[in-house]
Amino acid sequence: MHLSYKHTSRTTSISSFIKKSLKSLWPYFLLSAFCFVFVGSVSIYRAKIIREIIILSQGKDHHKLGSLIFYYSIVLGVESILWVVFHFFFRKKLVPKLRYQTISKYVDKTLGKSYLFHQKNHSGILSNHLTNLTDNLPLILEGILKWLLVFCNLSFSCYALAPIGGVYVLLFLSMAVGIFAIVAMFNKKFSLQSSLYTKQKATISSEIVDIFSNILSIKLFSRESLAQEEHQESISKLYLRESSLAKTTIKRSTAIGVLQLLINIGNLAFLLYGTIYGNITIGDFVVVLTINEYLRKNISWNIPLFNDFSRYIEETKVALKVLEAPQRKEDVPSAHPLCVGNGEIKFENVTFNYGVVKTPVWENFSLTIPEGQSIGIVGASGEGKSTLIQLLLRLYKVDSGKILINGININDVTQKSLFKQIGVLTQEVSLTNNSIIDNIEFGKSGATKDEIFNAARKAYAHDFIISKPDGYNTNVGSASGMISGGEAQRVAIARVILKNAPILLMDEATAQLDAISEKQVMNATMNLISGKTAIIIAHKLSTLLRLDRIIVVEGGKIIEDGNHKTLLAKKGRYEELWEKQHETSLG
Repeated sequence: MHLSYKHTSRTTSISSFIKKSLKSLWPYFLLSAFCFVFVGSVSIYRAKIIREIIILSQGKDHHKLGSLIFYYSIVLGVESILWVVFHFFFRKKLVPKLRYQTISKYVDKTLGKSYLFHQKNHSGILSNHLTNLTDNLPLILEGILKWLLVFCNLSFSCYALAPIGGVYVLLFLSMAVGIFAIVAMFNKKFSLQSSLYTKQKATISSEIVDIFSNILSIKLFSRESLAQEEHQESISKLYLRESSLAKTTIKRSTAIGVLQLLINIGNLAFLLYGTIYGNITIGDFVVVLTINEYLRKNISWNIPLFNDFSRYIEETKVALKVLEAPQRKEDVPSAHPLCVGNGEIKFENVTFNYGVVKTPVWENFSLTIPEGQSIGIVGASGEGKSTLIQLLLRLYKVDSGKILINGININDVTQKSLFKQIGVLTQEVSLTNNSIIDNIEFGKSGATKDEIFNAARKAYAHDFIISKPDGYNTNVGSASGMISGGEAQRVAIARVILKNAPILLMDEATAQLDAISEKQVMNATMNLISGKTAIIIAHKLSTLLRLDRIIVVEGGKIIEDGNHKTLLAKKGRYEELWEKQHETSLG
Protein backbone atom coordinates (compact mmCIF):
# COMPACT_ATOMS: atom_id res chain seq x y z
CA MET A 1 0.00 0.00 0.00
CA HIS A 2 1.51 3.33 -1.07
CA LEU A 3 1.26 6.37 1.11
CA SER A 4 -1.58 8.55 -0.08
CA TYR A 5 -0.47 12.15 0.09
CA LYS A 6 -3.60 14.28 0.26
CA HIS A 7 -3.57 18.03 0.33
CA THR A 8 -4.87 20.14 3.13
CA SER A 9 -7.44 22.90 2.62
CA ARG A 10 -6.76 26.00 0.57
CA THR A 11 -4.59 28.80 1.82
CA THR A 12 -6.31 30.76 4.57
CA SER A 13 -7.71 34.15 3.45
CA ILE A 14 -7.16 37.33 5.46
CA SER A 15 -10.79 37.40 6.63
CA SER A 16 -10.67 33.75 7.67
CA PHE A 17 -7.35 34.32 9.44
CA ILE A 18 -8.82 37.22 11.43
CA LYS A 19 -12.00 35.28 12.31
CA LYS A 20 -10.03 32.28 13.54
CA SER A 21 -7.62 34.49 15.47
CA LEU A 22 -10.49 36.29 17.24
CA LYS A 23 -12.48 33.11 17.87
CA SER A 24 -12.19 33.33 21.65
CA LEU A 25 -11.38 37.05 21.78
CA TRP A 26 -14.43 38.62 20.14
CA PRO A 27 -15.71 40.22 23.39
CA TYR A 28 -12.42 42.11 23.79
CA PHE A 29 -12.45 43.26 20.18
CA LEU A 30 -16.11 44.31 20.11
CA LEU A 31 -15.78 46.24 23.37
CA SER A 32 -12.60 47.87 22.08
CA ALA A 33 -14.35 48.76 18.82
CA PHE A 34 -17.28 50.34 20.67
CA CYS A 35 -15.00 52.44 22.88
CA PHE A 36 -12.75 53.48 19.99
CA VAL A 37 -15.60 54.49 17.68
CA PHE A 38 -17.47 56.27 20.49
CA VAL A 39 -14.42 58.26 21.56
CA GLY A 40 -13.56 59.12 17.96
CA SER A 41 -17.08 60.04 16.91
CA VAL A 42 -18.09 61.97 20.02
CA SER A 43 -15.90 64.84 18.82
CA ILE A 44 -18.42 65.38 16.02
CA TYR A 45 -21.28 65.19 18.48
CA ARG A 46 -19.56 67.70 20.77
CA ALA A 47 -19.50 70.17 17.89
CA LYS A 48 -23.30 69.89 17.70
CA ILE A 49 -23.57 70.54 21.47
CA ILE A 50 -21.27 73.58 21.13
CA ARG A 51 -23.63 74.95 18.47
CA GLU A 52 -26.55 74.69 20.86
CA ILE A 53 -24.51 76.29 23.66
CA ILE A 54 -23.64 79.26 21.40
CA ILE A 55 -27.29 79.69 20.40
CA LEU A 56 -28.48 79.53 24.04
CA SER A 57 -25.75 81.91 25.19
CA GLN A 58 -27.32 84.60 23.02
CA GLY A 59 -30.68 84.19 24.80
CA LYS A 60 -31.90 84.42 28.41
CA ASP A 61 -32.61 80.75 29.21
CA HIS A 62 -29.64 80.40 31.57
CA HIS A 63 -31.10 77.32 33.27
CA LYS A 64 -31.16 75.39 29.98
CA LEU A 65 -27.72 76.74 29.11
CA GLY A 66 -26.31 75.52 32.44
CA SER A 67 -27.88 72.08 31.95
CA LEU A 68 -26.38 71.82 28.46
CA ILE A 69 -22.93 72.82 29.74
CA PHE A 70 -23.25 70.20 32.52
CA TYR A 71 -24.30 67.62 29.88
CA TYR A 72 -21.27 68.63 27.78
CA SER A 73 -19.02 68.00 30.80
CA ILE A 74 -20.53 64.53 31.28
CA VAL A 75 -19.85 63.70 27.62
CA LEU A 76 -16.22 64.74 28.09
CA GLY A 77 -15.94 62.57 31.20
CA VAL A 78 -17.47 59.52 29.51
CA GLU A 79 -15.15 60.08 26.55
CA SER A 80 -12.10 60.06 28.84
CA ILE A 81 -13.27 56.95 30.68
CA LEU A 82 -14.00 55.03 27.49
CA TRP A 83 -10.58 56.00 26.12
CA VAL A 84 -8.97 54.35 29.16
CA VAL A 85 -11.29 51.33 28.76
CA PHE A 86 -10.25 51.02 25.10
CA HIS A 87 -6.55 50.94 25.99
CA PHE A 88 -7.20 48.42 28.74
CA PHE A 89 -9.07 45.94 26.57
CA PHE A 90 -7.24 46.49 23.27
CA ARG A 91 -3.66 47.22 24.32
CA LYS A 92 -3.49 45.25 27.55
CA LYS A 93 -5.87 42.33 26.96
CA LEU A 94 -6.42 41.74 23.24
CA VAL A 95 -3.04 42.49 21.63
CA PRO A 96 -0.82 40.42 24.01
CA LYS A 97 -3.21 37.45 23.78
CA LEU A 98 -3.29 37.74 19.98
CA ARG A 99 0.49 37.83 19.73
CA TYR A 100 0.91 34.83 22.04
CA GLN A 101 -1.85 32.88 20.29
CA THR A 102 -0.57 33.64 16.78
CA ILE A 103 3.10 32.85 17.40
CA SER A 104 2.22 29.68 19.34
CA LYS A 105 -0.16 28.43 16.66
CA TYR A 106 2.10 29.07 13.69
CA VAL A 107 5.31 27.89 15.32
CA ASP A 108 3.49 24.62 16.13
CA LYS A 109 2.08 24.49 12.61
CA THR A 110 5.50 25.13 11.06
CA LEU A 111 7.12 22.49 13.27
CA GLY A 112 4.49 20.05 12.02
CA LYS A 113 5.30 20.72 8.37
CA SER A 114 7.03 18.05 6.35
CA TYR A 115 10.77 17.67 5.94
CA LEU A 116 10.41 18.71 2.28
CA PHE A 117 8.66 21.93 3.32
CA HIS A 118 11.60 22.92 5.51
CA GLN A 119 14.05 22.02 2.76
CA LYS A 120 12.25 24.32 0.32
CA ASN A 121 11.79 27.26 2.71
CA HIS A 122 14.81 28.93 4.26
CA SER A 123 14.67 29.35 8.03
CA GLY A 124 15.29 33.10 7.71
CA ILE A 125 12.26 33.52 5.44
CA LEU A 126 10.08 31.41 7.74
CA SER A 127 11.20 33.49 10.72
CA ASN A 128 10.34 36.68 8.83
CA HIS A 129 6.86 35.36 7.96
CA LEU A 130 6.20 34.36 11.58
CA THR A 131 7.27 37.82 12.75
CA ASN A 132 5.04 39.52 10.18
CA LEU A 133 2.00 37.48 11.21
CA THR A 134 2.57 38.20 14.90
CA ASP A 135 3.24 41.92 14.45
CA ASN A 136 0.75 42.69 11.68
CA LEU A 137 -2.42 41.13 13.07
CA PRO A 138 -2.87 43.75 15.85
CA LEU A 139 -2.02 46.49 13.34
CA ILE A 140 -4.61 45.16 10.88
CA LEU A 141 -7.26 45.10 13.63
CA GLU A 142 -6.34 48.65 14.60
CA GLY A 143 -6.60 49.60 10.93
CA ILE A 144 -10.08 48.07 10.75
CA LEU A 145 -11.10 50.15 13.78
CA LYS A 146 -9.76 53.30 12.13
CA TRP A 147 -11.62 52.54 8.90
CA LEU A 148 -14.76 51.99 10.96
CA LEU A 149 -14.13 55.31 12.70
CA VAL A 150 -13.89 57.09 9.34
CA PHE A 151 -17.31 55.70 8.32
CA CYS A 152 -18.85 56.63 11.67
CA ASN A 153 -17.34 60.11 11.57
CA LEU A 154 -18.85 60.72 8.17
CA SER A 155 -22.23 59.46 9.37
CA PHE A 156 -22.17 61.67 12.47
CA SER A 157 -20.99 64.60 10.38
CA CYS A 158 -23.95 64.23 8.05
CA TYR A 159 -26.27 64.00 11.07
CA ALA A 160 -24.76 67.15 12.62
CA LEU A 161 -24.72 69.10 9.35
CA ALA A 162 -28.17 68.14 8.06
CA PRO A 163 -30.03 70.83 10.09
CA ILE A 164 -27.61 73.50 8.82
CA GLY A 165 -27.92 72.68 5.13
CA GLY A 166 -27.99 69.79 2.69
CA VAL A 167 -25.17 71.30 0.66
CA TYR A 168 -22.71 70.64 3.50
CA VAL A 169 -23.84 67.05 3.76
CA LEU A 170 -23.35 66.71 0.01
CA LEU A 171 -19.83 68.15 0.23
CA PHE A 172 -18.77 65.75 2.98
CA LEU A 173 -20.28 62.78 1.15
CA SER A 174 -18.42 63.86 -1.98
CA MET A 175 -15.20 63.92 0.02
CA ALA A 176 -15.89 60.43 1.36
CA VAL A 177 -16.69 58.98 -2.05
CA GLY A 178 -13.65 60.73 -3.55
CA ILE A 179 -11.26 59.39 -0.91
CA PHE A 180 -12.46 55.83 -1.30
CA ALA A 181 -12.30 56.15 -5.10
CA ILE A 182 -8.68 57.37 -4.88
CA VAL A 183 -7.73 54.53 -2.51
CA ALA A 184 -9.41 51.99 -4.84
CA MET A 185 -7.73 53.50 -7.91
CA PHE A 186 -4.25 53.07 -6.43
CA ASN A 187 -4.98 49.80 -4.62
CA LYS A 188 -3.94 47.34 -7.34
CA LYS A 189 -0.63 49.06 -8.01
CA PHE A 190 0.05 49.55 -4.31
CA SER A 191 -0.70 45.88 -3.55
CA LEU A 192 1.69 44.70 -6.27
CA GLN A 193 4.46 46.99 -5.06
CA SER A 194 3.82 45.98 -1.43
CA SER A 195 4.09 42.32 -2.44
CA LEU A 196 7.44 42.88 -4.19
CA TYR A 197 8.70 44.90 -1.22
CA THR A 198 7.61 42.20 1.26
CA LYS A 199 9.26 39.40 -0.70
CA GLN A 200 12.51 41.35 -1.04
CA LYS A 201 12.51 42.13 2.68
CA ALA A 202 12.06 38.40 3.41
CA THR A 203 14.94 37.62 1.04
CA ILE A 204 17.22 40.02 2.90
CA SER A 205 16.26 38.44 6.25
CA SER A 206 17.14 35.04 4.80
CA GLU A 207 20.48 36.31 3.48
CA ILE A 208 21.39 37.84 6.85
CA VAL A 209 20.70 34.54 8.60
CA ASP A 210 22.76 32.73 5.96
CA ILE A 211 25.69 35.15 6.31
CA PHE A 212 25.94 34.86 10.08
CA SER A 213 25.31 31.11 10.02
CA ASN A 214 28.36 30.73 7.78
CA ILE A 215 30.48 33.49 9.30
CA LEU A 216 33.47 31.21 9.93
CA SER A 217 33.63 30.07 6.29
CA ILE A 218 33.27 33.68 5.12
CA LYS A 219 36.18 34.78 7.29
CA LEU A 220 38.38 31.77 6.55
CA PHE A 221 38.03 32.37 2.81
CA SER A 222 38.25 36.17 3.21
CA ARG A 223 34.89 36.57 1.49
CA GLU A 224 33.58 39.45 3.62
CA SER A 225 33.72 41.80 0.62
CA LEU A 226 31.81 39.36 -1.59
CA ALA A 227 29.19 38.82 1.10
CA GLN A 228 28.82 42.58 1.49
CA GLU A 229 28.54 43.09 -2.28
CA GLU A 230 25.88 40.42 -2.65
CA HIS A 231 23.96 41.73 0.35
CA GLN A 232 24.32 45.31 -0.93
CA GLU A 233 22.77 44.21 -4.23
CA SER A 234 19.75 42.87 -2.34
CA ILE A 235 19.53 46.07 -0.29
CA SER A 236 19.60 48.10 -3.49
CA LYS A 237 16.67 46.08 -4.80
CA LEU A 238 14.84 46.72 -1.54
CA TYR A 239 15.60 50.44 -1.89
CA LEU A 240 14.11 50.46 -5.39
CA ARG A 241 11.03 48.54 -4.19
CA GLU A 242 10.57 50.94 -1.29
CA SER A 243 11.11 53.98 -3.54
CA SER A 244 8.43 52.76 -5.94
CA LEU A 245 6.12 52.18 -2.99
CA ALA A 246 6.84 55.67 -1.64
CA LYS A 247 6.20 57.23 -5.06
CA THR A 248 2.77 55.61 -5.25
CA THR A 249 2.11 56.65 -1.64
CA ILE A 250 2.95 60.29 -2.41
CA LYS A 251 0.69 60.28 -5.47
CA ARG A 252 -2.20 58.85 -3.48
CA SER A 253 -1.67 61.20 -0.53
CA THR A 254 -1.43 64.19 -2.88
CA ALA A 255 -4.68 63.24 -4.61
CA ILE A 256 -6.45 62.94 -1.25
CA GLY A 257 -4.95 66.26 -0.11
CA VAL A 258 -6.13 68.07 -3.24
CA LEU A 259 -9.62 66.63 -2.80
CA GLN A 260 -9.69 67.80 0.82
CA LEU A 261 -8.55 71.28 -0.20
CA LEU A 262 -11.31 71.60 -2.80
CA ILE A 263 -13.96 70.42 -0.32
CA ASN A 264 -12.67 72.83 2.33
CA ILE A 265 -12.78 75.74 -0.14
CA GLY A 266 -16.33 74.72 -1.05
CA ASN A 267 -17.36 74.64 2.62
CA LEU A 268 -15.89 78.09 3.30
CA ALA A 269 -17.48 79.54 0.19
CA PHE A 270 -20.96 78.31 1.12
CA LEU A 271 -20.47 79.44 4.74
CA LEU A 272 -19.51 82.95 3.68
CA TYR A 273 -22.40 83.11 1.25
CA GLY A 274 -24.82 81.80 3.88
CA THR A 275 -23.55 84.25 6.49
CA ILE A 276 -23.89 87.24 4.20
CA TYR A 277 -27.04 86.38 2.27
CA GLY A 278 -28.64 83.49 4.16
CA ASN A 279 -29.51 82.36 7.64
CA ILE A 280 -26.19 80.84 8.78
CA THR A 281 -25.68 81.63 12.45
CA ILE A 282 -22.43 81.94 14.36
CA GLY A 283 -23.21 78.53 15.90
CA ASP A 284 -23.66 77.00 12.44
CA PHE A 285 -20.40 78.57 11.30
CA VAL A 286 -18.53 77.12 14.29
CA VAL A 287 -20.05 73.64 13.82
CA VAL A 288 -19.15 73.43 10.14
CA LEU A 289 -15.61 74.71 10.66
CA THR A 290 -15.06 72.47 13.72
CA ILE A 291 -16.28 69.35 11.90
CA ASN A 292 -14.36 70.33 8.79
CA GLU A 293 -11.12 70.82 10.75
CA TYR A 294 -11.62 67.62 12.76
CA LEU A 295 -12.20 65.53 9.64
CA ARG A 296 -9.28 67.19 7.88
CA LYS A 297 -6.93 66.27 10.72
CA ASN A 298 -8.48 62.83 11.13
CA ILE A 299 -8.06 61.97 7.45
CA SER A 300 -4.56 63.49 7.33
CA TRP A 301 -3.52 61.39 10.31
CA ASN A 302 -5.03 58.33 8.69
CA ILE A 303 -3.41 58.75 5.28
CA PRO A 304 -0.48 56.61 6.54
CA LEU A 305 -3.14 54.08 7.50
CA PHE A 306 -4.21 53.78 3.86
CA ASN A 307 -0.57 53.10 2.96
CA ASP A 308 0.49 50.88 5.87
CA PHE A 309 -2.80 48.97 6.01
CA SER A 310 -2.29 47.73 2.45
CA ARG A 311 1.28 46.75 3.25
CA TYR A 312 0.26 44.90 6.41
CA ILE A 313 -2.41 43.05 4.45
CA GLU A 314 0.03 42.13 1.69
CA GLU A 315 2.74 40.97 4.12
CA THR A 316 0.17 38.84 5.93
CA LYS A 317 -1.08 37.36 2.64
CA VAL A 318 2.47 36.38 1.67
CA ALA A 319 3.11 34.87 5.10
CA LEU A 320 -0.16 32.90 5.04
CA LYS A 321 0.56 31.70 1.51
CA VAL A 322 3.72 30.01 2.82
CA LEU A 323 2.69 28.96 6.32
CA GLU A 324 -0.83 27.81 5.35
CA ALA A 325 0.16 26.40 1.96
CA PRO A 326 -1.47 23.08 1.07
CA GLN A 327 0.94 20.29 1.83
CA ARG A 328 1.05 16.54 1.55
CA LYS A 329 -0.16 14.74 4.62
CA GLU A 330 2.55 12.58 6.11
CA ASP A 331 0.18 9.85 7.30
CA VAL A 332 -2.66 7.94 5.67
CA PRO A 333 -6.04 8.31 7.46
CA SER A 334 -5.81 4.76 8.78
CA ALA A 335 -2.23 5.12 10.06
CA HIS A 336 -1.55 3.51 13.41
CA PRO A 337 1.36 3.77 15.88
CA LEU A 338 4.35 1.53 15.22
CA CYS A 339 5.25 -0.81 18.06
CA VAL A 340 8.43 -2.76 17.55
CA GLY A 341 10.81 -4.80 19.67
CA ASN A 342 14.08 -5.19 17.82
CA GLY A 343 12.41 -5.26 14.44
CA GLU A 344 13.39 -6.80 11.17
CA ILE A 345 13.90 -4.23 8.37
CA LYS A 346 13.12 -5.16 4.81
CA PHE A 347 13.46 -3.17 1.58
CA GLU A 348 11.38 -4.83 -1.16
CA ASN A 349 12.02 -3.77 -4.78
CA VAL A 350 12.49 -0.14 -3.79
CA THR A 351 12.93 2.38 -6.62
CA PHE A 352 13.59 6.04 -5.95
CA ASN A 353 15.01 9.15 -7.54
CA TYR A 354 14.94 12.82 -6.60
CA GLY A 355 13.13 13.83 -9.76
CA VAL A 356 16.09 15.85 -11.04
CA VAL A 357 17.93 13.00 -12.78
CA LYS A 358 16.68 10.31 -15.11
CA THR A 359 18.70 7.50 -13.52
CA PRO A 360 17.15 6.32 -10.22
CA VAL A 361 19.30 6.45 -7.11
CA TRP A 362 17.90 3.02 -6.23
CA GLU A 363 16.16 0.67 -8.66
CA ASN A 364 14.37 -2.50 -7.56
CA PHE A 365 16.56 -2.52 -4.47
CA SER A 366 15.94 -5.33 -1.98
CA LEU A 367 17.60 -5.92 1.37
CA THR A 368 16.59 -7.83 4.49
CA ILE A 369 18.12 -7.00 7.86
CA PRO A 370 17.10 -9.62 10.43
CA GLU A 371 16.00 -8.59 13.88
CA GLY A 372 18.96 -7.59 16.05
CA GLN A 373 21.50 -7.60 13.21
CA SER A 374 24.02 -4.79 12.76
CA ILE A 375 24.86 -3.97 9.16
CA GLY A 376 27.36 -1.60 7.59
CA ILE A 377 26.79 0.03 4.19
CA VAL A 378 29.85 0.88 2.14
CA GLY A 379 30.13 2.66 -1.17
CA ALA A 380 31.51 5.70 -2.93
CA SER A 381 30.11 9.17 -2.24
CA GLY A 382 26.90 9.83 -4.14
CA GLU A 383 25.81 6.18 -4.23
CA GLY A 384 22.66 6.95 -2.19
CA LYS A 385 23.64 5.42 1.15
CA SER A 386 22.22 8.33 3.15
CA THR A 387 19.15 8.26 0.94
CA LEU A 388 18.35 4.77 2.24
CA ILE A 389 18.21 6.17 5.77
CA GLN A 390 15.99 9.04 4.62
CA LEU A 391 13.65 6.57 2.90
CA LEU A 392 13.50 4.41 6.03
CA LEU A 393 12.60 7.52 8.05
CA ARG A 394 10.00 8.32 5.39
CA LEU A 395 11.48 11.76 4.78
CA TYR A 396 11.02 10.89 1.12
CA LYS A 397 8.43 8.69 -0.53
CA VAL A 398 9.63 5.68 -2.54
CA ASP A 399 8.57 5.72 -6.20
CA SER A 400 7.76 2.02 -6.07
CA GLY A 401 8.28 -0.95 -3.79
CA LYS A 402 7.93 -0.88 -0.03
CA ILE A 403 9.86 -0.76 3.22
CA LEU A 404 8.77 -3.02 6.09
CA ILE A 405 9.58 -3.11 9.80
CA ASN A 406 8.52 -6.38 11.41
CA GLY A 407 6.39 -7.02 8.34
CA ILE A 408 4.55 -3.69 8.68
CA ASN A 409 4.70 -1.24 5.79
CA ILE A 410 6.12 2.01 7.18
CA ASN A 411 3.55 3.89 5.06
CA ASP A 412 0.80 2.38 7.23
CA VAL A 413 2.11 3.81 10.51
CA THR A 414 2.31 7.34 11.85
CA GLN A 415 5.59 9.04 11.08
CA LYS A 416 5.83 10.30 14.66
CA SER A 417 5.72 6.76 16.02
CA LEU A 418 8.25 5.70 13.38
CA PHE A 419 10.67 8.36 14.63
CA LYS A 420 10.18 7.22 18.24
CA GLN A 421 11.37 3.72 17.36
CA ILE A 422 14.56 4.89 15.63
CA GLY A 423 17.68 6.52 17.00
CA VAL A 424 19.60 8.56 14.43
CA LEU A 425 23.17 9.84 14.40
CA THR A 426 24.27 11.85 11.37
CA GLN A 427 27.52 13.39 10.18
CA GLU A 428 26.05 16.87 10.79
CA VAL A 429 25.79 17.46 14.53
CA SER A 430 22.84 19.64 15.49
CA LEU A 431 22.76 20.87 19.07
CA THR A 432 20.26 23.37 20.43
CA ASN A 433 21.47 26.63 21.96
CA ASN A 434 21.09 25.29 25.51
CA SER A 435 23.20 23.55 28.14
CA ILE A 436 24.86 20.18 27.58
CA ILE A 437 22.49 18.50 30.04
CA ASP A 438 19.48 19.93 28.16
CA ASN A 439 20.86 18.67 24.85
CA ILE A 440 21.37 15.15 26.19
CA GLU A 441 17.95 15.14 27.87
CA PHE A 442 16.52 15.93 24.42
CA GLY A 443 16.76 12.18 23.80
CA LYS A 444 14.38 11.34 26.64
CA SER A 445 12.08 13.91 28.16
CA GLY A 446 12.08 13.77 31.95
CA ALA A 447 15.24 11.68 32.21
CA THR A 448 16.92 11.66 35.60
CA LYS A 449 20.40 13.09 36.11
CA ASP A 450 21.76 9.61 36.72
CA GLU A 451 20.38 8.44 33.36
CA ILE A 452 21.91 11.45 31.64
CA PHE A 453 25.29 10.96 33.31
CA ASN A 454 25.32 7.25 32.44
CA ALA A 455 24.53 8.02 28.80
CA ALA A 456 27.36 10.54 28.74
CA ARG A 457 29.78 7.99 30.23
CA LYS A 458 28.83 5.41 27.59
CA ALA A 459 29.49 8.02 24.90
CA TYR A 460 32.86 8.83 26.52
CA ALA A 461 31.61 12.41 27.04
CA HIS A 462 31.35 12.61 30.84
CA ASP A 463 35.02 13.37 31.50
CA PHE A 464 35.33 16.26 29.08
CA ILE A 465 31.98 17.67 30.23
CA ILE A 466 32.93 17.85 33.90
CA SER A 467 36.26 19.43 32.94
CA LYS A 468 34.39 22.48 31.66
CA PRO A 469 34.01 25.41 34.10
CA ASP A 470 30.22 25.05 34.06
CA GLY A 471 30.18 21.27 33.62
CA TYR A 472 26.87 19.93 32.38
CA ASN A 473 25.48 23.49 32.45
CA THR A 474 27.91 24.61 29.76
CA ASN A 475 25.97 26.32 26.99
CA VAL A 476 26.49 24.82 23.53
CA GLY A 477 25.13 25.43 20.06
CA SER A 478 26.28 26.23 16.56
CA ALA A 479 27.77 29.57 17.61
CA SER A 480 28.88 28.92 21.18
CA GLY A 481 32.44 27.74 20.49
CA MET A 482 32.44 26.09 23.93
CA ILE A 483 33.02 22.54 22.67
CA SER A 484 34.87 21.03 19.73
CA GLY A 485 33.30 19.19 16.82
CA GLY A 486 34.31 15.81 18.26
CA GLU A 487 32.92 16.72 21.67
CA ALA A 488 29.66 17.88 20.09
CA GLN A 489 29.43 14.52 18.30
CA ARG A 490 29.82 12.66 21.58
CA VAL A 491 27.07 14.78 23.16
CA ALA A 492 24.85 13.83 20.21
CA ILE A 493 25.76 10.16 20.71
CA ALA A 494 24.90 10.42 24.42
CA ARG A 495 21.51 11.82 23.40
CA VAL A 496 20.79 8.80 21.19
CA ILE A 497 22.05 6.41 23.86
CA LEU A 498 19.59 7.98 26.30
CA LYS A 499 16.76 7.59 23.78
CA ASN A 500 17.47 3.84 23.68
CA ALA A 501 15.40 3.19 20.55
CA PRO A 502 15.22 -0.41 19.25
CA ILE A 503 16.51 0.59 15.80
CA LEU A 504 19.71 2.58 15.31
CA LEU A 505 20.79 4.46 12.19
CA MET A 506 24.28 5.97 11.99
CA ASP A 507 25.48 8.06 9.05
CA GLU A 508 29.19 8.90 9.35
CA ALA A 509 28.62 9.52 13.05
CA THR A 510 32.31 9.16 13.96
CA ALA A 511 33.66 11.22 11.07
CA GLN A 512 34.71 14.15 13.29
CA LEU A 513 36.40 12.10 16.01
CA ASP A 514 40.11 11.62 16.48
CA ALA A 515 41.49 8.06 16.50
CA ILE A 516 41.35 7.64 20.30
CA SER A 517 37.85 9.11 20.64
CA GLU A 518 36.67 7.11 17.65
CA LYS A 519 37.82 3.87 19.26
CA GLN A 520 36.14 4.77 22.54
CA VAL A 521 32.90 5.76 20.83
CA MET A 522 32.87 2.65 18.65
CA ASN A 523 33.30 0.52 21.79
CA ALA A 524 30.32 2.38 23.27
CA THR A 525 28.43 2.00 19.99
CA MET A 526 28.95 -1.76 19.95
CA ASN A 527 27.53 -1.96 23.47
CA LEU A 528 24.65 0.28 22.35
CA ILE A 529 23.70 -1.75 19.28
CA SER A 530 23.99 -5.11 21.00
CA GLY A 531 20.73 -6.93 20.35
CA LYS A 532 19.36 -4.07 18.26
CA THR A 533 18.79 -3.69 14.56
CA ALA A 534 21.38 -1.22 13.31
CA ILE A 535 22.37 0.34 10.00
CA ILE A 536 25.76 2.07 10.00
CA ILE A 537 27.09 4.07 7.08
CA ALA A 538 30.80 4.86 7.17
CA HIS A 539 33.67 5.62 4.85
CA LYS A 540 36.15 4.55 7.53
CA LEU A 541 35.98 0.80 7.11
CA SER A 542 37.81 0.30 10.41
CA THR A 543 34.61 1.38 12.21
CA LEU A 544 32.68 -1.54 10.66
CA LEU A 545 34.97 -4.45 11.61
CA ARG A 546 32.83 -5.80 14.42
CA LEU A 547 29.47 -5.54 12.66
CA ASP A 548 27.50 -8.68 11.84
CA ARG A 549 27.37 -7.85 8.17
CA ILE A 550 28.64 -5.38 5.57
CA ILE A 551 27.19 -4.66 2.14
CA VAL A 552 28.91 -2.81 -0.68
CA VAL A 553 26.65 -0.77 -2.97
CA GLU A 554 27.31 0.62 -6.40
CA GLY A 555 25.01 1.92 -9.12
CA GLY A 556 21.93 1.50 -6.94
CA LYS A 557 22.56 -2.20 -6.32
CA ILE A 558 24.29 -4.48 -3.81
CA ILE A 559 27.48 -5.83 -5.34
CA GLU A 560 28.97 -7.53 -2.26
CA ASP A 561 27.50 -8.89 0.97
CA GLY A 562 29.21 -10.52 3.95
CA ASN A 563 31.25 -9.76 7.08
CA HIS A 564 34.69 -8.16 7.12
CA LYS A 565 36.65 -11.41 6.80
CA THR A 566 34.52 -12.95 4.06
CA LEU A 567 34.54 -9.74 2.02
CA LEU A 568 38.32 -9.48 2.22
CA ALA A 569 38.57 -13.08 1.09
CA LYS A 570 36.47 -12.33 -2.00
CA LYS A 571 39.16 -9.96 -3.28
CA GLY A 572 36.48 -7.64 -4.64
CA ARG A 573 35.49 -4.00 -4.28
CA TYR A 574 35.52 -4.10 -0.47
CA GLU A 575 39.03 -5.52 -0.37
CA GLU A 576 40.13 -2.80 -2.84
CA LEU A 577 38.67 -0.05 -0.59
CA TRP A 578 40.25 -1.63 2.48
CA GLU A 579 43.71 -1.75 0.93
CA LYS A 580 43.49 1.87 -0.21
CA GLN A 581 42.50 3.05 3.26
CA HIS A 582 45.16 0.86 4.86
CA GLU A 583 47.85 2.33 2.55
CA THR A 584 46.64 5.86 3.31
CA SER A 585 46.78 5.27 7.07
CA LEU A 586 50.36 4.03 6.76
CA GLY A 587 51.32 7.18 4.90
